Amino acid sequence: MPTPNKSSFLSSSIYIFLLRFFPTAAFFISWVFLSRHLPLSDYGAYQSWWIYFLLFTSLAGIGLPSLLLTYHPGQIAFLFQQIKVRSIAYFGLLVLGLAVLCIYLQANTISNINPIWSLIFFISSVALLLAESYLIALKKIRLISCLSIVYSFLFVGLHLRMLQSGFDLQNLIPSLTLLMLVRLGIVWARVRLLQKNNSITIEALDIVQTRSLWMHLAIQDVLQYIFKWIDKVLVVALLSSTLTAIYFNGAIDIPFLPILLGAFTSAGLLYLAQVQSTDKQQHSIALLHKTGVLLNAMVMPLFLFLLFFAAPLFDLLFDHRYAASVPIFQWSILVLPLRAYGFTSILQHAHKGALINKGALLDLVIALALLYPLYRLMGLPGLAFSFVLSSYVQAAYYSIHTAKILQVKLIELFPLKLWLQQFLLSFAIIYVFKIGSWYFPCSISYLVLVASLSFLFNILFLWMKKTSIQ
Repeated sequence: MPTPNKSSFLSSSIYIFLLRFFPTAAFFISWVFLSRHLPLSDYGAYQSWWIYFLLFTSLAGIGLPSLLLTYHPGQIAFLFQQIKVRSIAYFGLLVLGLAVLCIYLQANTISNINPIWSLIFFISSVALLLAESYLIALKKIRLISCLSIVYSFLFVGLHLRMLQSGFDLQNLIPSLTLLMLVRLGIVWARVRLLQKNNSITIEALDIVQTRSLWMHLAIQDVLQYIFKWIDKVLVVALLSSTLTAIYFNGAIDIPFLPILLGAFTSAGLLYLAQVQSTDKQQHSIALLHKTGVLLNAMVMPLFLFLLFFAAPLFDLLFDHRYAASVPIFQWSILVLPLRAYGFTSILQHAHKGALINKGALLDLVIALALLYPLYRLMGLPGLAFSFVLSSYVQAAYYSIHTAKILQVKLIELFPLKLWLQQFLLSFAIIYVFKIGSWYFPCSISYLVLVASLSFLFNILFLWMKKTSIQ
């Protein structure tokens, strides 16, 4: 087995982050522009189309992207040799079935949407997801990351142009589909070129074990997206449209944090796949500590910034229309510190898919059990807080089992001393600026200055500590 190249870890993380971040940022920017300028009915139709699309395309992956990232190229080549035509046909039918269901639900919400364009967009998006995951697993990331950046700028440009000329979702979908097809064509050409010039040494796998891991990853995907959307679905079904709008804006996900964690987790899995079994424990703990510190340098200042400056930020983003969403947002972001740690990376590498799914199910059950009592106690913020509490229980569950696998004490999994120092540094900087906001208006420039300085001081702190992955 080859010796892992530690120097590639950070660069791989950055490229994977860029690959996922820019399209998400493009959607978020477009979402803010549309929410400020469109009538509620048009904006609601736009968001409904995307919500169904994002949910069902994610489910269509059925754990395959995560599975690819668990193995190194030689093992992936072996897996491709084992794929039968019948399996491909079944997968194609699954994707088609999910696409049809997605379009049916969209049609019930949005009138006059061309189903053909939506179908093409759906299938090409799933194909792109799998092709990019394959290239990431082979560490051929630079091209698709650069392509992702170009796509994102064009995505925002299409939305801005549509706003200027008169927004029409029926015209926007074909334009987005053509843009997606161009991106898919370039990525697919790269995949075909690699397959023609393939010089990878094939390494056999236990197919039974791999199939078991894949099934667990597929179940994990389903549970993950049910967890992500169940509170919003319940709010839509049980509360008024006004309260729904307030809750949706308050419970908004921070766009890039899941992508950031996913990038580091993916790069970590690629790294661990190459580590000799005799060095596994040492490398695993070092990896958890270093990624935890690096992620916390970004997550902690962001968390404290959002906690202290949520009200002025919402005023600037939503033009003073969603002040009632601020308490919901402040309770929901209490989950952010958990985003600075890859709780499932070691479990996934150790093929503990059953444990991961038990944790996901535990998370969902606890959240659902807390929904009503916390809603009665706290109102709408209680709905968001129920999912925060369940996430902390899930994190504890994963940590206990990770410590057992690595045969270390639970406390040894976490770089607690450095985390505390990062927290105190970020708190001191942001609290000083919070006091300053009592005397100076919280303009965009002021908020950008606060966020930038808190982040830069954390990076400087890591540099002084010489904490890096090289």
